[in-house]
Amino acid sequence: MKKLCIVPFTAREIPLLDLLKKQYSIESLVSPKGIGLDGEDVSVLINCQKIGSSITNEVNQSIKRCDTVIVTEVEKEMMSLRTYALTALRCAIDEGKEVYCYLDLEDNEKKEMEQLCKDSGAKLIINSDNEIEAFEDEENLNLFKFETPILYFCEEVPDCDGYSVFLKLTQQLQDRGKSVLAVSSDRYNELIGQKYLNFDAKASITSQLYRINFFVHDLEQRNHPDIIFIKLPYPLMRYNDENVFDCGVSAFLTAQAVPGDGCIYCSHAAPLTVDVWDTYSRSILTKFGYPIVAVHISNRLIDNSGNDSLGVVRIPQQEILKRLDGLRYSTTIPFYHLLINEQIEELGEYIISEFLDLPYGVIK
Repeated sequence: MKKLCIVPFTAREIPLLDLLKKQYSIESLVSPKGIGLDGEDVSVLINCQKIGSSITNEVNQSIKRCDTVIVTEVEKEMMSLRTYALTALRCAIDEGKEVYCYLDLEDNEKKEMEQLCKDSGAKLIINSDNEIEAFEDEENLNLFKFETPILYFCEEVPDCDGYSVFLKLTQQLQDRGKSVLAVSSDRYNELIGQKYLNFDAKASITSQLYRINFFVHDLEQRNHPDIIFIKLPYPLMRYNDENVFDCGVSAFLTAQAVPGDGCIYCSHAAPLTVDVWDTYSRSILTKFGYPIVAVHISNRLIDNSGNDSLGVVRIPQQEILKRLDGLRYSTTIPFYHLLINEQIEELGEYIISEFLDLPYGVIK
């Protein structure tokens, strides 16, 4: 196996670890000290049980010891971390490594990196956020129907473990011999054998509707999956007047393009009553046409004490498990904390029995 280095490693990359371990020997997870200290288990980034992989603060030696380097996605607004990532990118290229770059590089930066590759012989794969082309085949506008069960993955607010749950459940079903077509707007997807779709393509609403329908249908026809997973890029509804996201527009559009059979709903840790959940489930069914199949309660707690109305506090997993005890047996909706293996296995069994192992197949 090739030895892999990921830099800068943040909480965003934790969902990738289990899948990457199937392809690589993970040599180093490199973070600046402002993210994690040398030797700490990466679980400290999300306050969960130990994962078994440690952070290092040493960049140059970590890159030298590996064969492949993933330079991760960093927003341009995070200037100091982006500078750190660019330094690591230059180091990896100078060392002649195979490099997967998820930074959005400026034109002058691309030219610089291309010249460095010529000098060192490094192999650079730049994964830019290419927009999906508009669907413009006016003579063949047609909404295809789907023969495969479809589950959506959505978050109440961003950073409620949606990508982790999406990947873990995909892996769980694959490990049980099921073929899963997993689609989302996460740019790491193609690195781990999943499918990337940009839901923000610059096109008319009608064009986006037909384009998403065609894209997923085409993948269904070519891959013949047992089930299709689609992770939505934004929450289903506005959270409050400060955080409206897209008011559920992309979720509704996608549901019209690719009608689903249910959703896995990822919530933050604020306690809610059973009545609220039942009402919310009915609202989602009425608006989007699919019910809540299961709820994942994240250990993310909304912290309104600062300037950010969606500030993040990660409470211990044990607190979440205590809250689940009061929910799991008092409502028809299954509740889980799906970062725990036993619970992702339980949900995997439930989905297989409810959507896949059907005596008469899927009837739509």
